[in-house]
Amino acid sequence: MILNKKNMKTICILTLLISSFILQGQDSTSVTFSGKIIDSTTYQVLPGAEVYLVLEKDTLRGESDQNGYFLFDNLKPDKIYYVEIKKPNSFYLFNSFLFTYSLNAKKEIFIEYKIVPYARCHESHIPVILFEKNKFDLNSKNMDLLSGLLNILRQDKGLIINIYGYRSFNENKEVSYKRALAIKKYLVGKQIEPGRLFIVDKESKPRTIYPKCIYANIPIESQITVLSQEYINSLKSEKDKQEAIRNHRAVTFDIKSNDYKNK
Repeated sequence: MILNKKNMKTICILTLLISSFILQGQDSTSVTFSGKIIDSTTYQVLPGAEVYLVLEKDTLRGESDQNGYFLFDNLKPDKIYYVEIKKPNSFYLFNSFLFTYSLNAKKEIFIEYKIVPYARCHESHIPVILFEKNKFDLNSKNMDLLSGLLNILRQDKGLIINIYGYRSFNENKEVSYKRALAIKKYLVGKQIEPGRLFIVDKESKPRTIYPKCIYANIPIESQITVLSQEYINSLKSEKDKQEAIRNHRAVTFDIKSNDYKNK
């Protein structure tokens, strides 16, 4: 084809249209998130681990490859994603947050996750202990709920846990700490080393409940729920409001690391 002025003009217009179409399909401010998943006890990579990113009502799913790597493209900037990592037919479960702001110019994030295996535990072995108003003493029901956690602490002597104590907004100030302390005393009384148990007094700070999380209680909503005072007061049903308050009078647990035996 002879490239005269008319043909050249047509080619330029087509090139601009194609470039415009490609650019419209890309978000120049989007974030790329990649990472690597490693077993924290063996330091071996974990292929086939499922990675979920939750943002409001949207859930993205990825999977680590044979080298433990995963990748997500086109994440939204200036957002907080809830991250959950698990491996089917195993005892790995991890949750955290991904912040897509305060990034460099390339908008790329890489995180290496060292995942703690939850020994032989089932989800219900990491319980949520609920209390009556201003109470912190353990009852037989609470002790039964702690049996699974107690078993995995005995089986894997390297596990270190955080014990989070909460109170609702209309309770005595010291009760959140006393709740966590009562749990620690109970576990120490069952021959768990006190150096493996760390109390974190959350006071009346909002407690976050996640869907499909390791906690055994039923969430207030199907999506991520933050039990703030504003949220609780906004509930129209008195039944829902009381259920939210009840879930705020709690002690929760988090496996902090697997390094106690190496200290």
